[in-house]
Amino acid sequence: MRPIKTCQICENLFAVRSGYSNMYIVADGSTFIGIDAGASLPRTRAGFAALNLKPGQLTALFLTHADQDHCRSLPLFDNAQIFLSQAEIDMITGRQTRMFGIFRNELPESYSALTDSQIVSFGNISVRAIATPGHTPGSMSYLVNDRFLFTGDTLRLKRNEAGLFSPRFFNMDEAAQKESIRQLARLSHIDYLCTGHHGITGNFEYAMEKWRQ
Repeated sequence: MRPIKTCQICENLFAVRSGYSNMYIVADGSTFIGIDAGASLPRTRAGFAALNLKPGQLTALFLTHADQDHCRSLPLFDNAQIFLSQAEIDMITGRQTRMFGIFRNELPESYSALTDSQIVSFGNISVRAIATPGHTPGSMSYLVNDRFLFTGDTLRLKRNEAGLFSPRFFNMDEAAQKESIRQLARLSHIDYLCTGHHGITGNFEYAMEKWRQ
């Protein structure tokens, strides 16, 4: 896993390295939203400070899925409305186990559930939810302002090419996951593709080329 360092990626996009995962912040004027919440609360807090941002500025936080390395910093974001896929709810209510029949995900905070293709807006920031099952049944990617695509653990980048998330034993349904990546590959005009653990790329067309074949 190779998350990128805490940095400002471009004018409206920031990355926070929180342990071995990244969370992302999209800004537009005084409106801030987040994608995922990172694996380490202290490192997330430090990342916000390094960027001269405050966790309380976030209006909304969109979770790509409920694995704890994407959720551990949620207590920092008291002012944010939390969103995740409707299809992920069984993973956080105990009706479906995460791994080996014993590992379970939990999400104690209240949340709002999203369905495929649903669009949510905050100020001038528009978020389109895209169901991308495979890593977990309710894994969801987010397309923000038709520019920034956040894929969580649906895929990894290696030499700027998209492939199945690794380590692969974390993926619950690889056949569904491959179809999810093919679906994302049909998108166009993406400025940045941002993953949960494997960095980012500004060359979406190249990253997805083999998934269009």
